[in-house]
Amino acid sequence: MKKILAGPYSQSYPNLVRIKSGVVSVWTDILSGKFAIWTAKRWLRTVYRDTPVPLEKALSLRSTTQCKNALLPPGWMVRTSGRSLRNRFLASQLADVELGTWRLAASTLNLLECQVRHLKPQIVLEFGSGVSTACLARYMQELHGDSDRVYVFSIEQDASFAEETTQLLEALQLDKNVRIIHAPLQPQVIEGIQTTCYNLPIGFLKTVLGNYCPGLVMIDGPAAESNARFGTLPLVRRFLAPKAWFFLDDALRDEELEVAQLWKRLRYIRINGVYLNGKGLLVGQVA
Repeated sequence: MKKILAGPYSQSYPNLVRIKSGVVSVWTDILSGKFAIWTAKRWLRTVYRDTPVPLEKALSLRSTTQCKNALLPPGWMVRTSGRSLRNRFLASQLADVELGTWRLAASTLNLLECQVRHLKPQIVLEFGSGVSTACLARYMQELHGDSDRVYVFSIEQDASFAEETTQLLEALQLDKNVRIIHAPLQPQVIEGIQTTCYNLPIGFLKTVLGNYCPGLVMIDGPAAESNARFGTLPLVRRFLAPKAWFFLDDALRDEELEVAQLWKRLRYIRINGVYLNGKGLLVGQVA
């Protein structure tokens, strides 16, 4: 089986440029007040260790500065390669793939693997396909066994991204365990809020999911205007397993923190907190 190549990311010159850029970013953040937030986040990691930080504490820390995305770590701090994955198969096959910038961070994927093993969902529903789709498929395959059964349904707004993910899955021989659903975005009103989200009519979801009831939802899309990810859970909640778990990536970004607050107002969503791994991973349950 061939490894998946990632292009020029492993070359020395680009790495040197990133290091220099990182140094400049560090000093910029110190001068802008973000250093104090980094220190507070390290303290929170020490206090909460393997449990999520309560959303209220994350929001309280966020309110201490006017800097945009103050809780979000700079890209160079979360940028690694597939070699950082704990899963041996994925670390080998995705060794040269860059993680953490536009994709989920390696630490986030490692946390998700632990959650899949602990929660043991029968089906995973994902918003936003990519490397994470392959990782989730592998985690589920190792949990439930190698079969032709579909373990992951992945909803993708961009047809070209869906095709790229399909090619990746085929290269890793995981395509039989995943169904990718192309769902373009459209403006709509969801729970009284005007937003842009996936076009997922009830009849369409019934046809796609059939009798499957996902017990875990991974949200890393859509890529759109502010609060676009708010609509994901309301759109699919009636098709989820009872008390399904959900995870939202980029949870330390201002937009996702706002989405978390909007979700908290809904009677059927419970927010457990935010893991400080990578770019932040919000966790909760849908009643």
